[in-house]
Amino acid sequence: MTFKRAYLTAGFGLLLCLFTHPAARSAEEPVTAPQSVIAVQPLESVPAGEQPLSLYGCYWMWHPGDNATVAAPTIHVIFTGTIALPENDRIARGEFLLHADDLFTLMVNGQPAGQGGLNGLIPNPEKQPEPKEETAPPSLPLPVNADITSLLKPGINQVSIRVINTMPSTPAGLAGRWRVRMTSGAVITGEVDRNWKARRNISKITVSAEPLVAFGQAPWNRVPASIPGPGPFLGVWTHPSPDPEVQAWLVVDTACDNMSVTVNDSDAIPVGQNLFRADITSLARNGENRVRIEPCAPAHVHVELIKKAEDTVSPTGSETDAASAH
Repeated sequence: MTFKRAYLTAGFGLLLCLFTHPAARSAEEPVTAPQSVIAVQPLESVPAGEQPLSLYGCYWMWHPGDNATVAAPTIHVIFTGTIALPENDRIARGEFLLHADDLFTLMVNGQPAGQGGLNGLIPNPEKQPEPKEETAPPSLPLPVNADITSLLKPGINQVSIRVINTMPSTPAGLAGRWRVRMTSGAVITGEVDRNWKARRNISKITVSAEPLVAFGQAPWNRVPASIPGPGPFLGVWTHPSPDPEVQAWLVVDTACDNMSVTVNDSDAIPVGQNLFRADITSLARNGENRVRIEPCAPAHVHVELIKKAEDTVSPTGSETDAASAH
């Protein structure tokens, strides 16, 4: 079987993260900030500017003061920013990866460039209906990677993104990352951040956009951060000595139908399409570990080491019912 590229680089690399674990956590729950990060090496390097874009590392942004992680009003917010390119170089390719809650329309230099979004699929986290045991949460739409090559010019490019929160009292946000490759080989990148401006459609007042939460955190922890590429994804990391108090999770930034993970010589284990993670505690070994993900390749993969809560581990090491009381 032919091995294809493993996309493991700085922005899209395989990371080994150590997290504290204040309470027992299921695979569905959001990730907390890492205490330490151990980078690992790619199996094969990828030329600059050719890695698949990912929203991993971006922040969801919105207009300040709208309680946007819980219950933003039904409103349009217009985000504006610029893409500054060299005057003495030509544009080889430009792309803008975006996701929005609920819907976005991208304009570059006054021309339409793309649209998409979650279309009302993220509920108010304080008013979620009782889950039905027989049905799994639906998979959410992929981000949109807009080709903006023909709309760009040397110098300053004006970008406008209109985001509509279509459902009243639900979360609202925008996440975006852009990249432009020049014919000289230079690669210019950026993302929608606090340097961008935001304005409600009912107001003429423009303010700095507000960061809400990192991509991958609630209430958007089930939202894919990239578009799956052709697999398999091949990677390697160095694992510390096993610790019975620590769980190991392999985390991806997107998923596809029938995605599975093989660690070293293990049997393949499934990756939930709306969970983006798999428990590999029993598969990881001290020292070098290799991972194979198929049939598609995520843009970003990392391994999280999560310390178990003291009250959820019995003397024999098995899970107790204490966590269910929380």
